[in-house]
Amino acid sequence: MSQKPNLVSCYFERDGDQWLGFCLDFTLVTQARSLEEAHRKLDSQIRDYVSDALVGQDRAYANQLLNRRAPLKYWAKFYWTMFQQVLRHRKSKRRRAVKEHMSIPATCA
Repeated sequence: MSQKPNLVSCYFERDGDQWLGFCLDFTLVTQARSLEEAHRKLDSQIRDYVSDALVGQDRAYANQLLNRRAPLKYWAKFYWTMFQQVLRHRKSKRRRAVKEHMSIPATCA
């Protein structure tokens, strides 16, 4: 199975004393006390999710699981935050949007 790099869209938002991390491509969410911890937890969750979809007992549904997108309102927040980051040339203390590379087999992407 060949691998192709994909960009995974993630959005982080501060909610009180917690950071929420959203993976918009797979509709995954995590929370932590710091942005860095939320980022690590979401990265781990994404890798586990993709691995389970590809080699776990749900592999028959891999195509559906790897193409499960978040609702439009979260994508709007993601792109608005990306737009603000580009305009301001700095990151907000309350929100972050990132695109990260992840290899997913081409047959499932």
